[in-house]
Amino acid sequence: MEFENNQVWQLHLRSSRREALSEEEQARLQAWYAEMDREEAAQLGLSATTASVAELEAQVKNAERQVLELIRQNQIIAAQNEAIRANVAVLRRKLEGRIPAQPVS
Repeated sequence: MEFENNQVWQLHLRSSRREALSEEEQARLQAWYAEMDREEAAQLGLSATTASVAELEAQVKNAERQVLELIRQNQIIAAQNEAIRANVAVLRRKLEGRIPAQPVS
């Protein structure tokens, strides 16, 4: 088995250096990559039902839409808060004009 892995590792090295591989060598290398992926997934506790890239991209797009909607809502609330602050300032000025200042003792 070690000899087999060494041969495939050599194919991997050749491929990574962009050396041409025969169809048989390429198929053998792809099978080895698939086996390495399965072993890695098993070590990481991943299963065959792990979400595909397309599903993950869709989830990211959905999350982006939600974030944009929350930003929009936050901007509306911020504008409303600013209007309320302005109204409070006007009311304070009116109230200050009606109540005589108390002398400081």
